[in-house]
Amino acid sequence: MIYYVVIDTNVIVSSLITQNPLSPTTKILDLVFDGLIIPLYHEEILSEYSEVLLREKFHLDKTSLTEFY
Repeated sequence: MIYYVVIDTNVIVSSLITQNPLSPTTKILDLVFDGLIIPLYHEEILSEYSEVLLREKFHLDKTSLTEFY
């Protein structure tokens, strides 16, 4: 079964910083990459993802974010 969901920014951040590959947040993103979860989003959500994930403490650059979504 395929699920269509809005993925909260905290889920993405938690999955990126966890050291546990079996954490629920990591499993959610794995399901996205496997195609079993289809993320739903709009411009406001994408703006929030960018605003949060581009914070210096995450050490991500804009290029890596555009590859993600």
